[in-house]
Amino acid sequence: MISLIHSKWLRASLRYRFRGSRSPFEAIARSELQCAAKLFDKFCTNRVGWTLDLGAGAGGIWLFSTPPEKLIALDYAPQIAPFSTYRHRITADAAYLPFSNDTFSTILALGLLEYIPEIESTMLAWRSASKVGGKLLITNSPPTLPNRLRAWLGLGAITRSDSVIRGILSRNGWEIVENSEKRAGWQTLLVAEAVLLHENT
Repeated sequence: MISLIHSKWLRASLRYRFRGSRSPFEAIARSELQCAAKLFDKFCTNRVGWTLDLGAGAGGIWLFSTPPEKLIALDYAPQIAPFSTYRHRITADAAYLPFSNDTFSTILALGLLEYIPEIESTMLAWRSASKVGGKLLITNSPPTLPNRLRAWLGLGAITRSDSVIRGILSRNGWEIVENSEKRAGWQTLLVAEAVLLHENT
């Protein structure tokens, strides 16, 4: 049985996915995806290993960038028609990855952080799934007026300041790549690199 939070997450993610093609916000969504594609092409060039696209939906970013050969799409919503590029598609929760540690060279999480309540443990799980030196491309919904309105209207958006996200990344084995932080649409986008995790002694 899908929990209440997962049900809310699913409804919110569906709205995010369709807003670009069925609403007045097409230009906003397109600008976010185009910016993400540019960051992917510039910083996520290590395509020797596997790439994991979390909350992949229909694969909007790959309309603006060439997808890597080894690409896995993961989404909680099985009813979303897969983008033709996705040869490997998994229905799962992005906060609880069904993969071994040190698996991925690149992880993408676009339009996803705003639906994850337990962000600290999720970032650590993503770090564990990444190889050392692997890249993480994310978008964040900072508490700007549009995002605050979305949260106020009950549209599922959890707003966190960019400085909060930076701190969460740093505490959980990620180091922000220099000159990778950009703003597009209603999102802040950035790339982080997986660094060595130190055990608490």
